[in-house]
Amino acid sequence: VYNDINENYYYLLLSTDFKHIESVGKCDMDFLNWRLNMTEKSEQKSKNKLFKQESAELTTDETFINNRKDETKPTNTIRENGFDLVISSNGTILTDKALLIKLKKERYKLAKEQKVKPYMIFNNQQLVALSTYKPNDELSFISIYGLGKKKFELYGELFLPIIAEHNSKNN
Repeated sequence: VYNDINENYYYLLLSTDFKHIESVGKCDMDFLNWRLNMTEKSEQKSKNKLFKQESAELTTDETFINNRKDETKPTNTIRENGFDLVISSNGTILTDKALLIKLKKERYKLAKEQKVKPYMIFNNQQLVALSTYKPNDELSFISIYGLGKKKFELYGELFLPIIAEHNSKNN
């Protein structure tokens, strides 16, 4: 919009793709206010529509992750050697104790190398979750309750092969 000395307003209306001019003309302040109001409403409708689409259409991965996090949240546990092992409704221990020991040793070794406390790598609950649900890829790893993308980025490539090797030897 350009304003000349005589309070005449001139406008240039660009297309939404900014590749061509839709119109040029002389107008008054009422027209400019109306056009600005229409543009703001249009932008708000576009934002609302986009937000509704994004929130309504969770990807299958996001849906899987959300559902699995609920499923893997420990509800039935039994305490053994400082770990709350996951048990089924009939009392059967679901946590693979042999794998838990391997993961615990790897966590300790890694913590020593990084000069941090072992729980900074994975806490006991996270080790139990890994040895119970035995993820085999990023999606199954981050969909476990208590784990996420950050832990996968930091330690997933170190721990997934241990889990895979353990599974291949025991199956």
